[in-house]
Amino acid sequence: GFNSTFEREEDRAFQPEQSINYETGLKARFFDSRLFTNIALFYINWKNQQIYQPVPSGQGSMLKNAGKSKSQGLELDIKYIPFPNFEVWGTLGYNDARFVEYKRSATLDYSGNFLPYVPEYTTSLGVNYTLFLKSKVLDRIAVNATYQGFGRHYWHEDNTAFQDPYSLLGSRVTFSKKKFDLTLWGKNLLDSAYNSFYFTALNNSYVQPGKPVSLGISLRASF
Repeated sequence: GFNSTFEREEDRAFQPEQSINYETGLKARFFDSRLFTNIALFYINWKNQQIYQPVPSGQGSMLKNAGKSKSQGLELDIKYIPFPNFEVWGTLGYNDARFVEYKRSATLDYSGNFLPYVPEYTTSLGVNYTLFLKSKVLDRIAVNATYQGFGRHYWHEDNTAFQDPYSLLGSRVTFSKKKFDLTLWGKNLLDSAYNSFYFTALNNSYVQPGKPVSLGISLRASF
């Protein structure tokens, strides 16, 4: 490929990235299909991984190639249904993603650093419950609560700027009647402070804060 923004001739083009992916896993059910488990192990071997970098002046960004990278970890999903219409579930992901060989210049060697934008871990816990009614007003009420956790992740190859671990809590309650759904929802109910994006330009650093507590009402009709 090629960059539309570049300042040196050697930055005009970049090579395609290649990867070899290995994955193995197991799916199982227990207790009369009330407990579901999925686990997967993975390993990714990258060559010439494409990485966004600012141009030397800081006025724009371009794609460059890292020498070699690897990503290895596991994913785990568990769902338990103790009784009808009620389920508890959880997920866990761990990812050790690093540059194996990446010399950006004669003086900058990022080999061994973490890949940017890749959380060390992600986790979630949730509860779903549906109550079916014999009513002229409502057919059912569905309740959901979800907790999400994100590990530290880095914004740049040098690993100097990073986002600390943070968590988000969300919930929604849906009232349904035939083809109509009315939902009361809330996001980031713990009002966690975090940054959703970071970049540098003209030797300055900029961040985009994550959304604060959000509450809302949604109405949906199906035809």
